[in-house]
Amino acid sequence: MESLPAHIAKLQRLREVCGGLGVDVMDAQFARVITLSMPTPSWDPVIGTLGGVLDPKIVISCLSTEWSRREGLTSSNKD
Repeated sequence: MESLPAHIAKLQRLREVCGGLGVDVMDAQFARVITLSMPTPSWDPVIGTLGGVLDPKIVISCLSTEWSRREGLTSSNKD
């Protein structure tokens, strides 16, 4: 499975490509793309806490925080 940082980086590159082709993806649209691209049901509780946030920086920050938390739980369980 792809890591969250790699997934977000891929989406950001695609957004840049769209911009280069003359298709501007507004922040609100990009925030929705990010939330809709997350696998369900494992990310549903996190997406639900965002309550319609339309700022991609906030969305990425929340998802990254949860990713770090989950990674910490995974790595501590491996000990």
